[in-house]
Amino acid sequence: MLSIFKMRVHLLLFCIAPTLGMTQNKAAIKEGNWLGVIYRTDGKTVPFSFKSATNNGKSVITIVNADEMIEVEDLQMIQKDSMLITLPFFNASFELATTTPDQLNGFYVKTSNAIKTKAIFKAYWNQPRFTSYQQSKYNPTGTWDVVLTNNLTKKQTISVGNFKQLPDGKVTGSFLTPTGDYRFLEGMVSGDTLQLSAFDGERAVYFQGIFSSDSTISLGSLTAGFAGSYTWHGKANPNAILPDEYAYSKMKPGNTKLDFSYRDTDGKMVSINDDKYKNKVVIIQLFGSWCPNCMDETKFMTQFYKNNKARGVEIIALAYENYEDPMEANAALKKYKKQFGITYPILHTGVGPSDPLKAEKSLPQIDKIAGYPSTIFIDKKGEVRKIHTGFSGPGTGDFYQAYIKSFNKLVDELLAEQ
Repeated sequence: MLSIFKMRVHLLLFCIAPTLGMTQNKAAIKEGNWLGVIYRTDGKTVPFSFKSATNNGKSVITIVNADEMIEVEDLQMIQKDSMLITLPFFNASFELATTTPDQLNGFYVKTSNAIKTKAIFKAYWNQPRFTSYQQSKYNPTGTWDVVLTNNLTKKQTISVGNFKQLPDGKVTGSFLTPTGDYRFLEGMVSGDTLQLSAFDGERAVYFQGIFSSDSTISLGSLTAGFAGSYTWHGKANPNAILPDEYAYSKMKPGNTKLDFSYRDTDGKMVSINDDKYKNKVVIIQLFGSWCPNCMDETKFMTQFYKNNKARGVEIIALAYENYEDPMEANAALKKYKKQFGITYPILHTGVGPSDPLKAEKSLPQIDKIAGYPSTIFIDKKGEVRKIHTGFSGPGTGDFYQAYIKSFNKLVDELLAEQ
């Protein structure tokens, strides 16, 4: 399913001496296809693709992940040979030197609570994401039972791989996990080696796997972000499914209703007990502006709300942000709300996503928040009927369509109740 959205980049304005002369970008990046590579300190890399074009004399960059196109429209020059590009929501940026027309050199930077983490970044003009050294021996098309193992913690995650090999040899698809998916992956099979990667500003991932037979992938590796490292293996299974995504979070014994009040991005206090939500089907979205899967869910929720509000459906988003400063968190949420055209309230819980007591502090009636995004379905009586963990986004193909179908069915059933 084609999923194209524009990420309009609002560049950070640095306090730089006037002699440096920040100027508007005028076609600073050579037009055409580029290979971007993030170089980690452990020697591992994450490759991805982007395109550069000129629009009204200004460079426009489009990050390409299979069917997803992330358009970066505003770039800013610092002197004649330096450029700053800041991606929205994720506090991520590229600091680049543009001295060579066919190559960009610099850093991929992420900032969290004023602390910057950097990785060397290079980009090469007219270079493909992957180069085939041998004709493909295997076709990964179909679904796979996958086990991902964190190399540091040794924690295993039951996953599902869903891939499609196209006539030109390109492979697209994703890996689904109980708390979300790896979004739009793109790559190829070279000989016996499957390679898939993606970059969306927050998440940079590179999957590799070796086929040992038509139905077995072994010696798999996953390079994720600045330091994440996993191994994985897969077995072809046309009936592969995730464990029950409604089983991870439950209401605590004796509790049937939620009770919360938080301020929205305009400072207004909003409560689930407000008259606005009485006798309505209410959907609670647990998310963060830092969460890639939450973007996919938000796009769906925003359109769903527009189409179904008149039927008696309301949505409230509860945000779990990584910022210690609540003003920074609110600024990020305002930007997020504007970007996606969200018309339902976003409430800042003031609780961080990694806080082990996040459920107790923000929604003490449920036993745990297993992951982001999570979705809570409330009936017309105000009682919680189901809690779903994760979101299978459009990059997962048929799994996305199946989830949307079940989502609509559940809401229809709740609306039909007296």
